Amino acid sequence: MFKTLLLFICFAAAVKVKALCPNGSVPWHTDCYFFQHNNTAIFPDADSACIDLGGHLASVHNAFTNAFLTKNVPNMFHGSSVSDFWIGYTNVMNWKDWTWMDGSNSDYTDWAPGQQSNFTNGNCAAVRLIDGSWKADDCFKRKPYVCKVKKSFYDVTTTTTMPPTTTTTKKFPTCPWPFIYFEPTHSCYGVGNWTNSVNWTQAEQYCQAFGAHSASIHSIEELNFIGCRFSKNESFRDIISSFSAPMWNR
Repeated sequence: MFKTLLLFICFAAAVKVKALCPNGSVPWHTDCYFFQHNNTAIFPDADSACIDLGGHLASVHNAFTNAFLTKNVPNMFHGSSVSDFWIGYTNVMNWKDWTWMDGSNSDYTDWAPGQQSNFTNGNCAAVRLIDGSWKADDCFKRKPYVCKVKKSFYDVTTTTTMPPTTTTTKKFPTCPWPFIYFEPTHSCYGVGNWTNSVNWTQAEQYCQAFGAHSASIHSIEELNFIGCRFSKNESFRDIISSFSAPMWNR
């Protein structure tokens, strides 16, 4: 009969789970904002603290984001006596150009009148609570600050092990020499090697020596198999089958 070979294939799928902004931050578009009003810091220390959170001091690229910061500051800095807070804009790296600490493009500003060229007072930008405009100030003043961290920083990649896939294949038996396997009958067939003719009894005894019997034929497919596989010069009385079956008396 057939032997069955089972192949078990296991695999693990990596799934990226979109995370929400953590507690204590405020989401806005693709970023999480941390309003740090209890821990005032000088500009470089503030940016270092933001790096520890996974980001930088906030960069601002349009009026909507600037309005978002200005709107949330009164709630987040409630009861604070400060009048402004650090964002990540500075010209310390190049006094001719103001750049963002996170390396993003400088494509928007909201300077208060006369502030952009106010290099004598400072080289770091702060947002004024009164109206949301920016001013240049001494980088070594201690101020509250706002950090910006990409939401993607909090994405979690999990590995999910999938159930094994079972593949079933047929493994056919191997017939010993001098037999050939025929799948429809699950049997092995061979031809006796004689130089002279033998009678039916001698042929059957020869087959039994292999644990077989003289072949019985029950279908045209079986007959065609025998006719194609074995020499046409050999008679059916010389054909043996390895499986016990009703003897075919001719």
